[in-house]
Amino acid sequence: MDYFDSCCTRLFDAILYPASGLHPIWGLTLVSVLYAVIAVWLVGKMSDQPLVRTLKARIKGHLLEMWIFRDHTRVVLAAQARIVWGATKLSLGLLPSLLVLMVPTMLALIQLQARYGYQPLQSGDNTILKITFSEAACPDAIDAELEVPDGLQVQSLALRIPAEREVDFRVGAKREGRYGLVIRSGGQTVAKSVQVGASAGPLSPVRAGGLVDRILYPVEAALPEGPITCVRLEYPQRAIAFWAVQCHWLWPFVVLSVLAALVMKRLFHVEL
Repeated sequence: MDYFDSCCTRLFDAILYPASGLHPIWGLTLVSVLYAVIAVWLVGKMSDQPLVRTLKARIKGHLLEMWIFRDHTRVVLAAQARIVWGATKLSLGLLPSLLVLMVPTMLALIQLQARYGYQPLQSGDNTILKITFSEAACPDAIDAELEVPDGLQVQSLALRIPAEREVDFRVGAKREGRYGLVIRSGGQTVAKSVQVGASAGPLSPVRAGGLVDRILYPVEAALPEGPITCVRLEYPQRAIAFWAVQCHWLWPFVVLSVLAALVMKRLFHVEL
């Protein structure tokens, strides 16, 4: 799993390399265009295009029928039923390609979140480091020691929350740089990356050992076996400027992907 995560992260590093140092919208545009190419190509290869064209033409015809005979209730209701049936058949025809498309979609969303979803800490900021222990851990053993490099500072004693199997620390940022925290508990030693100041690479708010968390947070390797099951560092949420509006990166990605898909379907002669 770590090897697969590393390959995906390096792949997106390469894809986004031309946009390094530029406004985030350029990186999102690159990925959106590439995603649209893959999506349109998959739909074209995995769907019955003649059937898709026929169904879309019939649906348009029934819409026109509803407009022309809008004063005839029975005709309108019959046309609506045919539209629903045609749309259902169209959805079923596109379903295989959409199911396959879920894989690159999830990979893209996860990698883009790591790059554009979080804001690095700034000098003078502080954040909370949460260390979660396994259910098998004895409540009395839920404790941890934290070591930080010179660019960071531990600003609180360990806050033990046995009911949540959790130990929290408040960590402050003193200088810009990429650092590594070291956590020790019950013979287990765990490292966690921390970014202070500008960063062109992905950020990792979570390092975990569970399968779901490893899929959602692929930047760092999985935790080794031991009582600690998850280390979470709270980064501020990031907003992207898009058409003079500050928004989550997902909105420009969706808009750009749709626009790119509309262009690509004409180039590839594919019906969506």
